[in-house]
Amino acid sequence: MRALLVLLLAASAGCAPSPPETAPGLLERPRIVLRAERSETVAAWAVQEGAQVEAGELLLQLDDARARAEYEAARQAAAAAAARLAELERGSREEDRERARARLAAAEHALALAEKRLERTRALAARGLAAPEALDEAESRRDVAAAERDAARADWRRVRNGPTAETLAAARAEAAAAAARAERARLDLEKLAVRAPVAGRVDALPYEVGSQVPAGAVVAVLLAGERPYARVYLPEPALARVPVGSAVRLRADGVTEPLHGRVRHIEADPVFTPYFTLGERDRSRLSYVAEVDLLDAAAATLPAGLPVRLLLDAAP
Repeated sequence: MRALLVLLLAASAGCAPSPPETAPGLLERPRIVLRAERSETVAAWAVQEGAQVEAGELLLQLDDARARAEYEAARQAAAAAAARLAELERGSREEDRERARARLAAAEHALALAEKRLERTRALAARGLAAPEALDEAESRRDVAAAERDAARADWRRVRNGPTAETLAAARAEAAAAAARAERARLDLEKLAVRAPVAGRVDALPYEVGSQVPAGAVVAVLLAGERPYARVYLPEPALARVPVGSAVRLRADGVTEPLHGRVRHIEADPVFTPYFTLGERDRSRLSYVAEVDLLDAAAATLPAGLPVRLLLDAAP
């Protein structure tokens, strides 16, 4: 009986999970995927895969001949619309006003002559010395001269008063729209020069020089950050020992010295098994994803995907 009790105690001790001394994980880098804005060919690579680049540095250039022509056309159209608006806002020139005044004076003089001819024709017709057709023709010429005088007068008022508020508003709207089209064409042109949005390392340049790139295709993949971070699976019993902000040490495969880091984030939800399905004994098997910033400058040369282990015995 005593021997059986010893065996049961030994078995229960063997079944109790022992807390692990390390938390496994991998080195990661944020991946930034850059896509082609439009379908063009790759004109040139500015860097090679694996190169370390700064923010704003050119990665590759897509052919921009067509986009450059579109931008130049849009820029010229915007300049023409702006010149038209400036002309309207400045008002009519003195030459235009003089021309309108002269046209009005000539039209008034022609109307006066037509009215005099009509009066003479009426007098002759009353005495029976002019045919009815002559009177009709004189009245028609007077009416034409009056219409031309009215048109010249309206033209003079238009030149004198300048454009209407509606005309100015339409011209301003057209100038703004043309400027917006030119700006959009400029941005489309600039996007053909694919640049690094942040500092990092070039992970992939999928297309060779001369290849036709479809719109929306991935043209570059960038691993951001000066150095990688560790993504480890923290066991549930170690949550209280390794809170966010704590300093930790890690071991990386192939690296002799331990790496120093600081825990920046721990996921609130466990991975693999839902917590509400487990009992108190099984909760120790849960893992929580934690992200650890590496503090050593030497970590900048370590590749993403390298296995690491967080040393729980060294954690506070």
